[in-house]
Amino acid sequence: MTNTHARELDDFAAAARWCTSLVATIGDEQWDEPGLGAWDLRGLVGHTGRAFLTLETALDQPADEVTLPSPEDYFAAILSQQGVDDLVLERGIASGRDLGDDPASAFAAKCESALSRLSRLEEVSSSASVADAAIMTVGGGMRTGDYVRTRTFEL
Repeated sequence: MTNTHARELDDFAAAARWCTSLVATIGDEQWDEPGLGAWDLRGLVGHTGRAFLTLETALDQPADEVTLPSPEDYFAAILSQQGVDDLVLERGIASGRDLGDDPASAFAAKCESALSRLSRLEEVSSSASVADAAIMTVGGGMRTGDYVRTRTFEL
């Protein structure tokens, strides 16, 4: 991922690898310790790992048009939904549970899956065209590069 027009993809890859290396330092005895807000570390890491899952899901859903032209528009749309805080909390907890007995390895596998998916897309197209392609997110249609920026922010 070296195309300067697709820096979003490079930044995501760097953040994903950094975050994965940080998660790898969490000891087995620490997963139930406080994380952020109501999340323990497992729930926080589960929430963070959703950045990979939601990216892969969106990549499978082309959009006909871009309705959210920026990451800021995406977050404004998402955060204006009623009950979003409770939903985010619950999904993080569930995703943390889904990490299983070896959360750090499961997180690393999710990271590698998302990065591999982006790399495969770049093999058949340029980084710039991957970043410019329209995909459907939970908030609406976005450029892939702009949505990737929201996932980088989550990491």
